[in-house]
Amino acid sequence: MAFKNLYALLGVNPNATDTEIVKAMREVAQLQLVELSDLRQCKAVLLNPEARKKYNAQLYAEYPEILQNMINANANSSNKRPSNSKDESDSVNSADGLHELRLKKPLLALNSKAIPIYNENTGEAKLTFVGQSIMPFLVGIFTPLLIGDVIGFLMCLGLYLVLMVLMHSIGGGFFVFLTALMFCAVLCLQYCNFYTLRQIKKGFKLCGTNKQNRAAAQCLKIKMTNKNTISNCPEIVIEKKTGIDVLFTVIIWMFIIFVLLIQLALILNS
Repeated sequence: MAFKNLYALLGVNPNATDTEIVKAMREVAQLQLVELSDLRQCKAVLLNPEARKKYNAQLYAEYPEILQNMINANANSSNKRPSNSKDESDSVNSADGLHELRLKKPLLALNSKAIPIYNENTGEAKLTFVGQSIMPFLVGIFTPLLIGDVIGFLMCLGLYLVLMVLMHSIGGGFFVFLTALMFCAVLCLQYCNFYTLRQIKKGFKLCGTNKQNRAAAQCLKIKMTNKNTISNCPEIVIEKKTGIDVLFTVIIWMFIIFVLLIQLALILNS
């Protein structure tokens, strides 16, 4: 089934409010300009915030000129709009989440290596990381859990256990300690890039500033194309941490300090 532009069926813009969409649905229904099945789809998709967000992402992927026209229209209107009309512009930008993506900053994002990525197919946005990180030397194979990368954690855990068993059978405890050290060193150098490349393969694209995207492409050894970057990306807003986030952060850092103290004790006693 061909993808339908529901906004075009109703004769409204993609940034139309719910009130405008309902009004347009009533008008086309009275004039019998749209089939009943299409009206039901408009109601189910366009009046449901989550469904509309995913639909918009697919719409802009199918018709990128619509996204470009909206960006140009907003840019032109912002240049003509007086400074006291901020509330109006905010309502337009937040109508469908197009021009503002809100993200939470994970614990691993301790520096400027964090880069936003966006999936045009699902409308999902998150932070990813490039370059090197000292975190694996602090928490070892638990590093992926700091950013919710459960799959990465299971992969690291499986490989780590296999190497530990193999090295113990070959050279005993010293080889195990040396292998663990080397494993953490490799994670420090490669984990962030490995995680980002996995996200790109899933359909995410780099959507930071041009400077961020160029630096990321250089670290990842990839070329910047429309397959892995977004030129006209929504604004990224980092949300403030909630009380639960702060509590979780404290627990994680207590765990990090605990693991670090154990590692130092093992080194001093060896």
